[in-house]
Amino acid sequence: MNNKFYPLATALLLTVTLQTNAQLSFTNTNARLANAAFHSGCAVSIADWNADGLDDIIRLADGHDAYVEVQQVNQSYQSIHLGDFGGTNSAWAMCLADVDHNGYKDILADASGNVIKILLTNNTGTGGTFVTLPNSGFFLQNATFADINNDGWIDAFLCDDNAESHVYLNDGTGNLSNPPSSTLM
Repeated sequence: MNNKFYPLATALLLTVTLQTNAQLSFTNTNARLANAAFHSGCAVSIADWNADGLDDIIRLADGHDAYVEVQQVNQSYQSIHLGDFGGTNSAWAMCLADVDHNGYKDILADASGNVIKILLTNNTGTGGTFVTLPNSGFFLQNATFADINNDGWIDAFLCDDNAESHVYLNDGTGNLSNPPSSTLM
C-alpha cells in the first residue's frame, strides 16, 4: 500500500472521532416568540423583514395564514398578523423580497389551490394587500426572488411542478407580470 495515503486516512479518522465525541447542546428558546404555539407547515423564512438590522421569522400558520415574528432589541418578538392567503392547502413554497421598494419584505406563496399570490406589505408594516399573479394557475413547487433582468427591481422565478418554470418580471412599480418566454431571450 502506498504510504502517502496514511496521513490523509489518519486525519479523516481523527476528524470522525472528534466529531463523534463532541458534545452538542441545544437550548429551546421558543418561549421568546410572541406566538410559539402554532404550526407553520413547510413555509417558514428568516429575513430582516422590516430593515431594522434584526432577523425576523415569517411563518404561514397552518400553511396559509401569514405572521411575522418581529425581533426586538431585547431578543423578544412581537407577532404581527399580515393576512391569510386563503384556502386550506399548505404552501409548498414561500419567498420574501421588497418587491415595491417600501422598506418591508413582501411575501409570495401558493396556499389557495394553484393560485399564486403576493402579499404586498403596506408602508407601516401593519398589514398588506394580496395580489394574484396573472397566469398562475399551476402547482408551485418552489419560488425565489431575484433581479432577473438586472433593472434594479426584484423579479420572481417560480417552479411549476408539472411544466416549465415561470418568470414574472417587475414593471418598476412593484407589479409582477408573466411575459411570453420569447421576450426573455
